[in-house]
Amino acid sequence: MLRVGWIMLVVSCAARTPEFAVQSMEEGPFTFGPCPETLLHAAQTECALVQAPLDGSVPSSRTITLFVRRIPAVPGSVSADQVWALDGGPGFAGDVFTDPDFYQGVRAAGYDVIIPTHRGSVYGTGLSCPGQQAPDSPGGGRVVAAEYPACVEALQAQWGDDLARFSAVDAARDVLYLMRRMKTEGRVVVFGGSYGSVWGQRLLQLDPPIAGMWLDSIVDLDEGLDQADENAHDAGMTLLGRCADTPACAERFPDGPLATAEALIETMPEPICGLPPATIRRLLNRLLSSHPADQALVAPTVLRLHRCDEDGPALMHAVARMDQSANTNPPLAYNPLLNRLISRWMIR
Repeated sequence: MLRVGWIMLVVSCAARTPEFAVQSMEEGPFTFGPCPETLLHAAQTECALVQAPLDGSVPSSRTITLFVRRIPAVPGSVSADQVWALDGGPGFAGDVFTDPDFYQGVRAAGYDVIIPTHRGSVYGTGLSCPGQQAPDSPGGGRVVAAEYPACVEALQAQWGDDLARFSAVDAARDVLYLMRRMKTEGRVVVFGGSYGSVWGQRLLQLDPPIAGMWLDSIVDLDEGLDQADENAHDAGMTLLGRCADTPACAERFPDGPLATAEALIETMPEPICGLPPATIRRLLNRLLSSHPADQALVAPTVLRLHRCDEDGPALMHAVARMDQSANTNPPLAYNPLLNRLISRWMIR
């Protein structure tokens, strides 16, 4: 049975720490400098690596490295007013907030944008399994499903009981720690979207020195994320079932879109429309994991795969555009290990 739910891209999740000095764990403010050119929109942002306690309730505990970015309201100067942007996933590292579509409106209001990266994601101290992410591993740098048991064992061996410290609660302590070190006298507002709303709610429980918080696509702390895949599956099945009630859809999918997709999956060991199975999976994963406008292209793509003679050129064009985009726009930094850890066991 084809499962309709979250598609979790299994991408490389090794700790990608920028190569510049880590500022020690002190009470004084930390400083920002130029960002590595490899980061998205590096020219508009300033970066810092800051040492922090692994357990924020025990300052003398083991330390980790936090990665923080700033987009000044006015290039070259610092505003007292700040918007702290908390990314979702869990597992994303805040790259989305460096997009001009987000920060230009914030800058126009006179606010600096501060982007802390969730502990355990990437750039700072990230969760990784070197053996399962070695170039000669089955995933070639990725952690594939068969490697997860060994990967989990590796994480437990590396961190022990401290693995529980990569939670939303501890990430909220990181934000409070960074806020206190920056010591702004201006107005501080926090934005959190999706899992970032969990992060934000945990921050509120610490009584942070902020003027307000904006939560988008709120996740209920009492519900958690462990049922999200099941809920998405149920919603997806309901949506696919509506095809039979829509003449245009029923005409194109006489057996239903789900049956059409399952028939294609059965032939996946062989090329479809001249495309290797790996390319087709990559295209569908790319669409499913992107924004809603791209997700809406999944059913048309399945339809085109089903009628190669007519739609082969369109598929080739879609793959070419995907490859072109991958070469010119690096994907958002993301750590599926952190996602799995928090979603399954530590959302509360």
